[in-house]
Amino acid sequence: MESRVPTIAYLVSDAIIYAVSGTGTLIVKEGFEDELKRHRLEPGSFAFVPAWTEHQFVNNTDNDVVWVITQSGSQPLGAVLTDWGGDEASPPVQH
Repeated sequence: MESRVPTIAYLVSDAIIYAVSGTGTLIVKEGFEDELKRHRLEPGSFAFVPAWTEHQFVNNTDNDVVWVITQSGSQPLGAVLTDWGGDEASPPVQH
């Protein structure tokens, strides 16, 4: 298995994630108490990530994971962070 450092990000718009194939984990920082919640996503699963919610996608398997991510807004924006609650690691992400 390839060693990868997962990216922590947030979006300024809501996102809906649909798991097409493979099994992965969506980690979200919920509320102001820095509590990280892990949500297992497998084929057929849906998840909703509200705007400005820090989140991370993790694949700890040797298999590919395919997710369809739909974001609101005409030009969804976001940022990659250095750590949970950290500074921006790069300029804002534009799709």
